Amino acid sequence: MLSYTHIISIEVHGKDGVMVWKGESTWDSNELDMIRRIVPAIQLILSDLPSAQGIRPDAPEVKNSHVLNYFKLECEDTWFTCPALPWRIKFERNPSSETRTSIPRSIKDPAALAAYVDLIQTAEYVLPDGNEKDWKDPLRISLWENVTLGGQYLLGPDRIPVNIIIKLTGRSNGYYTNECKIATGEEFSRFSGQFSKWRQVLQDYYDVYVR
Repeated sequence: MLSYTHIISIEVHGKDGVMVWKGESTWDSNELDMIRRIVPAIQLILSDLPSAQGIRPDAPEVKNSHVLNYFKLECEDTWFTCPALPWRIKFERNPSSETRTSIPRSIKDPAALAAYVDLIQTAEYVLPDGNEKDWKDPLRISLWENVTLGGQYLLGPDRIPVNIIIKLTGRSNGYYTNECKIATGEEFSRFSGQFSKWRQVLQDYYDVYVR
């Protein structure tokens, strides 16, 4: 069977022309066309870039009158990939009670819909829901049945600071959005506290070498 190995790389050079960073992504495919896979590959590369905590990216604010338009253009029947998760993600409608004439009820504060899409596609870490006692084994499959993404943005032309939280439920074919909203300061503070603990758990778990 014919197979192709695709390799893409991104380099960052300083003003003096010296390369200061390089990221590379490789994958095998039976298709010569790499366009369908290039977005998640680039996401994985850029997730390795050094990050600066505390910087809020800008996100456009969706017009109230055009929320459904945006959803149909950018989200309807679309599977997204996230650097933090190995499985794809989709905005879910309840087929028994929701029609295509409105956005899914899981999407709260629809003006921030573009921020939800951005967070899903760029989040580098995800918080598993449930009890902290289960965190001792990050590779346990059941730990990842329900997860939370969180991020902070400057929304719209007025650059209003907002805290975004997205809850996902895992199924056999991927993750589905359970709730997307602008969180209160208290809610996001709770998430941040749990998130910091989880990052420490991961750091301890993967620190396998004697130093």
